[in-house]
Amino acid sequence: MVTKNSHHTQELNKLYHKNTQNQTLGILEGKGVAYVNYLKQILAINQQQLINPLSAGQFILLYALMNVNNDCAWKEWFTVANSRLELFTQLSEAGIKKARNELSQKGYIEFKTNQGKATSYKIIKQYNDVAPSTAPSTAPSTAPSTAPSTALNKEKESKLNESKSNNISTKLLEKQFNDLWNIYPRKERKNDAFKAYSKAIKKGVEHTTIQNGLQSYIDYVKANQTETKYIKQGGTWFSQECWNDEYKIESYPKINFSSYPTKARGYVEPLPDWAVKEQNEKRTQRGVNWWEQ
Repeated sequence: MVTKNSHHTQELNKLYHKNTQNQTLGILEGKGVAYVNYLKQILAINQQQLINPLSAGQFILLYALMNVNNDCAWKEWFTVANSRLELFTQLSEAGIKKARNELSQKGYIEFKTNQGKATSYKIIKQYNDVAPSTAPSTAPSTAPSTAPSTALNKEKESKLNESKSNNISTKLLEKQFNDLWNIYPRKERKNDAFKAYSKAIKKGVEHTTIQNGLQSYIDYVKANQTETKYIKQGGTWFSQECWNDEYKIESYPKINFSSYPTKARGYVEPLPDWAVKEQNEKRTQRGVNWWEQ
């Protein structure tokens, strides 16, 4: 018999074997060293599922959070809106809050709620880092010292890499921003929007954080059928860092009352047939005909 927990373990194994050839999973190209090694994290959770299994809601929320943080190159703290997690997990807002409280109590995550803003999360490592051996070499060194020369070369190389990085990052910023601008629902004040986007990226905000926040806003606008004049201008949305806002999507459909028929003033709704019949029967019992009333 296959249980929910064994199914979760099978999914973990599939994800592990799918990525065994990538030894740096969880470290995105050009992003540096990751805060968490994705493979080690998966293996650790796999082992813990056999001893202290998570519920379905806890399991899927944990994986959704790890997926979002993997897109952010595994930052120590990252933000994601509840509305985005609802789409990822198919859990209700109450279900997400319950599952994250339980994951926090079990030591899988930490989180901080921000008033009116997206919640901040931290994925806690479930494995122990093993430090590499640092035993000193006993063989005598016969090579001449090249420390000054090596340091000078490293400094030159660093400056060259920095110059290349600046050129690449400018082009990358423009490309990433244009990808966002193309899907923004109200394209006004593009220059202001780009300046705000560039400033945020240089401060350390991840592109995926802004992208997720924008997608949540687009979903919110569509779900609420927001008129264009009430949608924030692109320059305003980026300048106010609205990717951190919480966009709540109502689950019930929006009613268009303008489609309902209107009635003239003084109109009296006629009684239904059953009410007229009941009224006539009562009058008959009292010996009074309705036409004599």
